[in-house]
Amino acid sequence: MKTAEFFQTQWLDRPLAELFPFFADAHNLGRITPPWLRFEVLNQGSIAMQVGTVIDYRIRWRGLPLRWRSEISVWEPPFRFVDHQVRGPYRLWHHEHRFVERDGGTEISDRVNY
Repeated sequence: MKTAEFFQTQWLDRPLAELFPFFADAHNLGRITPPWLRFEVLNQGSIAMQVGTVIDYRIRWRGLPLRWRSEISVWEPPFRFVDHQVRGPYRLWHHEHRFVERDGGTEISDRVNY
């Protein structure tokens, strides 16, 4: 299977204690996903993040509705968490989120192998 990797780092002028909870709340994904994907979390109510948590989504890709299920496989607050696709459009989707306090703010990095 041929795989690819996406890596991006950004620095935000906000403390780690403020940013990690925002990014770790699955219901905020719709706020940071491009609006044209029409991203929607299907789980009702709050989602207790921990190893084994399963999250169901719906997105639209080129007008086609796609369902996606991911599972949290690593949970190390407030520094790191990993989700991987259980069901969805990719044969492989492994997404690592890292958070590091740096220069009075927080550096956030995302590494996706797909």
